[in-house]
Amino acid sequence: MTGVLFLSTVMPSQMGGARRLYFNLLHFSKKFEVHFIHVQVGNEASEGLDLALPSGVKFTRLRCQGIAPDPAALLFPHKAMRLMKIASLRGQIDDYVRRHSISCRVAFTQDCSFALRSVRCAAKVAEALDSYGLYYRSKASANPGLKNVALGVLMPALYKAAEFLYNRHYGAVVYVSELDRRSSAIPQEKIFVSFDVREAETKPSLGLRRTDFALIGRWQHPPNRDGLLSARPHLGSLRGKVRVIGLGLPVGVEWPANTVPVGFVNDIGAELSQTKVVLLPVWYGAGLQNKVFDALRHGCVVVTTPFTAQSFLANGFSSPCIIGAEDVFSAANKALDSWSPADAKRAYADYAVFREKTISNEADYMTAVEKLASKSSI
Repeated sequence: MTGVLFLSTVMPSQMGGARRLYFNLLHFSKKFEVHFIHVQVGNEASEGLDLALPSGVKFTRLRCQGIAPDPAALLFPHKAMRLMKIASLRGQIDDYVRRHSISCRVAFTQDCSFALRSVRCAAKVAEALDSYGLYYRSKASANPGLKNVALGVLMPALYKAAEFLYNRHYGAVVYVSELDRRSSAIPQEKIFVSFDVREAETKPSLGLRRTDFALIGRWQHPPNRDGLLSARPHLGSLRGKVRVIGLGLPVGVEWPANTVPVGFVNDIGAELSQTKVVLLPVWYGAGLQNKVFDALRHGCVVVTTPFTAQSFLANGFSSPCIIGAEDVFSAANKALDSWSPADAKRAYADYAVFREKTISNEADYMTAVEKLASKSSI
């Protein structure tokens, strides 16, 4: 049976961005002998749960013990040391590929994809990439300070050089957004786009919901963090109860009287199924805000910035339940004032359409990887 090896610095999970890894492991394990190596960098805690591994996946964890000099790591200046730590595992992973007769290896996330680009394997795929060029250009546009403007000029150029190396080392490259694909210097025939709309629709909750507004996110992530910082002073203008949910909430800050800083919850679905309007104040970034899909999947109306709404339109996702507005707080109040169970019903239905589109889109990517793996195993 053809062996496929996944490499990742994050553990698979059915929540957040790591859901893609979970579902890839699940789908590939139906056709291949799937191996997964979790690359642990330094003393950082392992994200996700080992229990999230699909049945039958062969699991190994390798911890980075040293540093492998790699001048190309300077193409990602803020992550150069991290990338060289990950690169120190190349020899061990080369040995693993040889011992287990791996035909194809899939590097998940930008850090593994770049740092381990030269690991020997007949077929190689770089997965879950965001364009750093688009990320820093949008950040400079949203916050045009001197540092951001400089990075907005520098990082797109550096990322073009990184894409040259991706093209050289990989047979297929997978971005998370059509906007990333269109801006890429990699030949288009090698690029695939795979969205994170994998989970089936939830059981509808169409009745009255106890939470008027929710903000959800991983708050250490800069676009989420900066969005929350901008939104916090205005939360008191929302005409209803507000819950702020997710890891990494800032400590020692005062919240308006209508706002509850919830933090991490084990079951985000239970929260969203009782929420009317999800507010996503995100003004820059790359890829897609998967929180939009999470909200629609649980029947919520989404009020967000034009930046986020337009990125969904560019990827072929549109819905009356995704509202983009310059003044997200006034728009959120209007959405709450007009809310009815029919809005929840529409959100569920539109999510189902998005999921069907994603599964169809993903089939092309899966077929391409199957061909790469099959050719290498002959």
